[in-house]
Amino acid sequence: DNKMIASQILNMPNDFELIFFGDNHEGNIASSRDNFMACVDYICSGKNRYGIHMGDACDAFWIDDWRYDSFTVKATPIEQRKTIVRLLTPMVKARRLITILKGNHEHALERKVGRFSEELCDMLRQTNSRLERNDWPLYGSFIHKLEFYSKTGSVMFKVWTTHGKLSITSVSPDPHRKRAYMQMRLKRILENKVGDCIAMVRGHNHLLLVTPPLPQLYLTTENGKIKQHYTHSFKEKVKASEYIPPEYRWYGCSGSFLRSQIIGEDTYPELAEYDPVELGYLRGIVSNRQFIRLEEVK
Repeated sequence: DNKMIASQILNMPNDFELIFFGDNHEGNIASSRDNFMACVDYICSGKNRYGIHMGDACDAFWIDDWRYDSFTVKATPIEQRKTIVRLLTPMVKARRLITILKGNHEHALERKVGRFSEELCDMLRQTNSRLERNDWPLYGSFIHKLEFYSKTGSVMFKVWTTHGKLSITSVSPDPHRKRAYMQMRLKRILENKVGDCIAMVRGHNHLLLVTPPLPQLYLTTENGKIKQHYTHSFKEKVKASEYIPPEYRWYGCSGSFLRSQIIGEDTYPELAEYDPVELGYLRGIVSNRQFIRLEEVK
């Protein structure tokens, strides 16, 4: 079961970017394809940029789903999948797409039509024969752990990803308190899932959010003098095989490319009274084989 086995991503450069993107819901009239393709182009155009799709690539609703709306669905799920294959093929040919997670939308459809997401990845794999090697996973299931190895064969760091299911909300009227609570909620959802990953990222909520590590000050005495230290320095090497305390990790929610409102139609977010969302993705920065930062790209 590849949900329990970490995929080994081999021969990575010392410096690169990891782009966590997804929830584009192809087939929905509110899907922002221009912004989605701008993200794809960004990954393909730069040196050493790699993408991890966080799921819900397709809207995947059909007429027997209670969420189906004939006014907002532009194509059948099968047509949506063909379009996604076309849109992501440049990434696969350039060997920039590491994996695609299965979202809750695809999962709901698979109960009726079979392995929709896995077949999507099989179609993409056929566009690049070099992906037949086992060191380059494409289908990531709902949960996927990734181990990144350097060209010398040593593990650099590990990343835990899931599409996600639980909600991240706050009713606080104060924007500072609201963001702080959602950052805490994001960390609480993810921190106990695994113990050796420097970054833990989820999708699903159409929320662009990062909970960074917060180093804590402590004092010691050395040769009769008081010295200050911090519980963690981002420049220090974190050994990939060891337990990483939760407060040292990066946590992220990867945003979306589905607009909450469009002119002329009533979208699902409007009908559900959801607030407007920020379109975007997360960018992980790797320098000198260390995962040093996770940032929001709006």
